[in-house]
Amino acid sequence: MTLVGKKDAIFLFLGDILSFIFALWVALLIRYQHIPEFSLFETNFIAFLPVFGFWILSFFIFGFYDKQTTAFKKRLPSAIFNVSITNGFVALSFFYFFAEGDITPKTNLLLCLTLSIIFMIFVRTNIFSLVQSSRIGNVLLVGDGHEIKEIAEEIERNSSYGMNHILIRSLDENIFQFAIDNKSKNIILNLRCIRNDRNNGLVYRLLSSGFNIIDAERVYESLFDKISLSYVNDEWFFENEPDSPRFLYELFKRGFDLVVSFVLALISIIFYPFVYLAIKLDDGGPIFLFQDRVGKNGKKVRIVKFRTMSVSDEGKWVVKNDPRITRVGSFLRKSRIDELPQLWNVLSGDISLIGPRPELPKLVELYEKEIPYYNMRHLVKPGLSGWAQIHHEKPPHSIEETREKLSYDLYYIKNRSFVLELEIALKTIKTLLSRSGV
Repeated sequence: MTLVGKKDAIFLFLGDILSFIFALWVALLIRYQHIPEFSLFETNFIAFLPVFGFWILSFFIFGFYDKQTTAFKKRLPSAIFNVSITNGFVALSFFYFFAEGDITPKTNLLLCLTLSIIFMIFVRTNIFSLVQSSRIGNVLLVGDGHEIKEIAEEIERNSSYGMNHILIRSLDENIFQFAIDNKSKNIILNLRCIRNDRNNGLVYRLLSSGFNIIDAERVYESLFDKISLSYVNDEWFFENEPDSPRFLYELFKRGFDLVVSFVLALISIIFYPFVYLAIKLDDGGPIFLFQDRVGKNGKKVRIVKFRTMSVSDEGKWVVKNDPRITRVGSFLRKSRIDELPQLWNVLSGDISLIGPRPELPKLVELYEKEIPYYNMRHLVKPGLSGWAQIHHEKPPHSIEETREKLSYDLYYIKNRSFVLELEIALKTIKTLLSRSGV
C-alpha cells in the first residue's frame, strides 16, 4: 500500500489535459488579441491533438503519474520544464514535417508550451497538494534507524510533500491508541525487518483495522533515488534479480549503444589532433592511457582514455589538486574530453554508455573487503556514465563516499529500464554542458 492511490494519478492526468487545453486557449487569446472563435480554437486544437498526446505519453513514461512519484517527486518544476523542452522539440518537428494549414505553429507552440508549464506546475504544487494534504493527514514513522530519521528530516524540510510526521521508536500494542489519538491512518515502517518478528501479526491487525501500511524501504527509495545499504541482503538481490530475461530492454540498450557511440566516436575524432598537440606541448608524453578495469561478472576489460596524469594512478584515489594531474589533464578531466576514446570500448561491447562506472582492480579488492555486496554492482555491464555519477557530485575519496555511490548503483540495478537509461543520458548531457561532472 502507498500514500498515493489511483485517484491521485487520475486527478493529475485530468489536470494536465485541462492545462494543455486552457494553455492553447490563452495562447490564441494572446496571439490574436481577442477571444478566439470556436472555429479558430477547433482548427488549432485538432492540429495540436497529436502533440498533446505525445506530451501526455512522455509524462507517463517519465513517471509523472506513478503512485510514488506523485507524492515524492522532488524538484517538480524543473522536472516538468526539462520534459517539456524535449516535448517542444518533438512538437516543432511534427509541425514542420506533418502539420497542414496556416496555424502559425511556431508562435502558438511557444506560447502554448510556456503556458502549459506554468499551469501544470500550479496544479501540481497548489491544487493537488491541498487535496492530497487534506487526505493524508498525519503519518507515523516507526523505528529508530537512520533511514527513518532521514525520511522524517526530508518530510519536515520539504513542505511540498503535504505530510505531518510523528516519529515513534518501536512497534507495539500501544500504536493503535497512539494512531487514533493523533488521527493518523498512515504508518511507515520497515516491513523487511518485521517479517520474521513477533510483531508480524500486529502489522496484519493494523491492515485489517483500516490503517495504510507503507514500506519504509520504498519511501526511502522514492525520496532519495537510492537504496539504503542497510536494507540490502541476500533476499534483496533475489527479489531484484538483474539477470532476469529482459530481451527487449537489452536489445534496445545494445542498439542505443551502437548507434550513439558510433556517431559520437566519429564526431570526437575532430578533437584528437588538438588533444595530441596539447599533450605533446605540455609534457611530451604518450597520448593515450590503457587501463584494466573490472567489468560485468568481475571480468577485466581494457579501456582507453586520453592521458591526464604524469604518472599512473596505480589504483590510488585522485584527490583535489592532485599533483599527478597535468595542466592539460586538468582541463580534459573537467570537460570529460579524456573519456572520448572510451566510445570505442562501447562499440566493442566491453562497456555500455550507461551503467556503473568500472573501477580499477586494486580499488575493487579494497572495496569488496570493506563494503558488503560491493561486487554486486558487477552484475550489469559498466558504463561511461551512470545513476551514481549524476547524483554524486565528486569522485570517491573514501570508503564512505564509495558506499554512498554504491547505494545509487544498486538503485540503477533494481530500476533499469528504457526510461531510466534515457533520463541518465539527458542528465549526463546537462552535466557535461555545465562542466559539473564527476
